[in-house]
Amino acid sequence: MMLSALSVQILSQPHPVRAAAQLIIRDNHSYYNDTSANLYVIGELKNAGGVCVSAVDIELTLYDSNGKVIGNSSTIGRPMLPTVPPDGTVPFKISKPSSPEEISKIDHYVLNVKRFSEGSCSINGSVLNFTYLWGGLSTDGKMFIVQGRVKNNGTFDAKENNVVASGYDATGRILLTANYSQIHDKTIVSGKEEYFWIYFYEENIVRKISGYSVLASSSYPAGTQIAYLDSGLIQTPTSTTSSSSTSSSSTSSSSTSSSTSSSTTSTYTYTSTTSESSSTTSTSQPRLGCVIATAAYGSEMASEVVYMRHVRDDMIGSNELGRTLVSGWNVFYYSWSTPIARLIAGHDLLRPTFRIFLLPIIGTVHITAYMYSTFSVINSALASVIAFLIAALLSTATYVLVPLLTIRTLYGKRRIAARARSSLP
Repeated sequence: MMLSALSVQILSQPHPVRAAAQLIIRDNHSYYNDTSANLYVIGELKNAGGVCVSAVDIELTLYDSNGKVIGNSSTIGRPMLPTVPPDGTVPFKISKPSSPEEISKIDHYVLNVKRFSEGSCSINGSVLNFTYLWGGLSTDGKMFIVQGRVKNNGTFDAKENNVVASGYDATGRILLTANYSQIHDKTIVSGKEEYFWIYFYEENIVRKISGYSVLASSSYPAGTQIAYLDSGLIQTPTSTTSSSSTSSSSTSSSSTSSSTSSSTTSTYTYTSTTSESSSTTSTSQPRLGCVIATAAYGSEMASEVVYMRHVRDDMIGSNELGRTLVSGWNVFYYSWSTPIARLIAGHDLLRPTFRIFLLPIIGTVHITAYMYSTFSVINSALASVIAFLIAALLSTATYVLVPLLTIRTLYGKRRIAARARSSLP
């Protein structure tokens, strides 16, 4: 059950005057609840002050029609990036586990910036750039996908990296936001770039997305400076085959911890959803795809293909050892898979057959993802090795051992039957 737009009243409250930091919750937030009745409020926080802001805590309070508080949450209400620079805007997402009964009682909600820390900032020039950006729906319309590459143009290695994507409707209202967690523990060496891949799975919402933006930040070098990069609003491509690259100047700032405000209430001020940025356009080829699955499902943007590629590259291949394993597998896989993929692509009748044939692989990929997630809390390289070995063992068992045992069993039964017939008088 979705909340009716008419049932929600947004309460504006006075914003105290602050000489340094001024945080504004923009008037383009939205909300939805999932099938489990969990409520999500998505919004954007703008830093209208002159200092860097971090450790922001945003509180969501739910009220019924009588003004009675029926719930609140702020557990993951912090901005999706750890630091908000001056004039920077960062999305946030607050979740509130609820029940259908509680959802039905909500009349309005209040968003409140409770506390944050301040620090000084200085502009030192461009450090990060997007060298490739693309966003669009998967071919089955069940996911919105944002992919790209972020490059470190600085002279020091960038650490504690963050990449966040947000989707907007035609009016500029923010609908969804998510981050690419795999990049946080990676070091982006000076002059090098890292790939990112972000998914939005909310099927009933992703079709409303008409534009997206991508933010990136990093410590450069770790703990001394903060780099911030905003792509600005990008309209959704009309074709899944097009790709564009947008780069914008980033703000590098020196940040030091300062005093923490105990209580600040936000005001809902509307500002434009687009931001000024310098942009250049180039083309770039995406990562190697799963060619047999792509041929079977008809597109490399099919949700099944996207998920398999995600597990391979963004989970198993998220560290140096994992990338070595993936690279070795790719050499083996592409040595024989391309002719098969061409055969499937050239015969429409083969596609449904191979989609059934690939069902065990899809199950294996889900098991692999679960095992990686389980062991990655211990060590990502160990998780990659375990996940890779499990994928190899299950695939070998499914497509080699089981067929061989079946053939052997059938052949054995045939020989027994032949002996029985020969022994008859």
